[in-house]
Amino acid sequence: MLVALVIGLILGWVLYKGRICFANMFLQSVYLKDRRGLAGIFLILFITSAAIIFVQIVLQLMGLPLPQGKWQVGIPTLAGAFLFGIGMTLSGSCTATALVRVGEGTKTYLLVILGIIVGFYLGDIHYADWWRNTFIFTDKTIWRVMPWGLAAFLHLSLLAAGYVIFKGVKNEEI
Repeated sequence: MLVALVIGLILGWVLYKGRICFANMFLQSVYLKDRRGLAGIFLILFITSAAIIFVQIVLQLMGLPLPQGKWQVGIPTLAGAFLFGIGMTLSGSCTATALVRVGEGTKTYLLVILGIIVGFYLGDIHYADWWRNTFIFTDKTIWRVMPWGLAAFLHLSLLAAGYVIFKGVKNEEI
């Protein structure tokens, strides 16, 4: 428990000092033509993805099965990502940033946190019936579309390319 508290404090401090917010970085790139944050977003996604892939490789080497989630590929995933992005943009922050802002004492983000909690709850209670029966037309998971190693390689390659592109580009060039 103490280790989790220390890790949480360190990550909270990094988020607070780094002012990293996915929604804010994309808005700055469009409205202010400031693309510096996009390189950071790609770097964060690359590091996180590499860590998850590493854990999955270790599981395979230990002879344990990989977690076979039910993450569908296609329209439901794109629709959910689009709706989540709209929510982030309207609230002015992503989930992590809203928690940091509440920790700073900004009371208006309590409403954002309440919306996140209500949204998760409604999604959870309706997922099995309404959502699955209305929008999910296939039981294809990402694991069945292509081999695991190829998917991991392509995923990390695209994130690395995004980092390199936005790290080396000046604001006026895009």
